[in-house]
Amino acid sequence: MIQKLLLSVIPLFLTTEAVFGQQETLFGGSDSGITGIWVSLNRNYSEFKDDDGTAGGHTVGLEIGRQFVLGYARESIRERPLIGPGEDPFDFTYRGGLVSYAPLVNKVVHPRFSLIGGIGNADLGEADLDRILVLRPAVGVEVNVAKWFRLGLEGGYRHVEYDELAGYDSGDFSSWFLELGLRFGISWED
Repeated sequence: MIQKLLLSVIPLFLTTEAVFGQQETLFGGSDSGITGIWVSLNRNYSEFKDDDGTAGGHTVGLEIGRQFVLGYARESIRERPLIGPGEDPFDFTYRGGLVSYAPLVNKVVHPRFSLIGGIGNADLGEADLDRILVLRPAVGVEVNVAKWFRLGLEGGYRHVEYDELAGYDSGDFSSWFLELGLRFGISWED
C-alpha cells in the first residue's frame, strides 16, 4: 500500500523544479537539480518522565524531486537517563527508514517534516538487550546555508514500543525531543 502511494505521488513532486525555480542560499548561488544525496549528523535533547538525556545519530538519503529525501537513519542515546519505577539507567540504539519532505526547499528558510521508523535494542540496567520499535515524527525549519550545507532545527515525539519488563510501559521510554541537524550533500542538474 505504502509503495503504491509513493510511486503515485513521487512523479508529482519531480515537476516542482519548473514551478519553484532555482534554490536560494545564504551565500549566493543556485541549483536547478532534481536529484541528489544528503548526509545528516543529528544531536537531540529529550525529556523523559523522570530524567533527561541526549541522543545522537545520522541519516543518509537520496533526494527525490528536490523536496523529498528517502533513506536510512540511526540513533543512539548518549546519556543514560533514569526511568521507570526502579529509576534504572536506560540505553537504546535503533535504525530504520527515513522519509522527509521540505516544501519550498528553494527558499533560504523553509519548513521540513520528517518521519523515522525502525527497530533496535534497549538496555535497561541489569536486563538483557530487548527489541524495541521506534516511530519518530518531527517538524521544523531548515536553512540553506550553502548549496552543499543545510542547518535544521526540528522538534517531535519519539514513540518507543517496549513491553518486555513488568512494571514498565512504552511511556517510560518515549519522549518529546528537540534536534539540531547538520546536513551535507549535493543536488545535481538533470
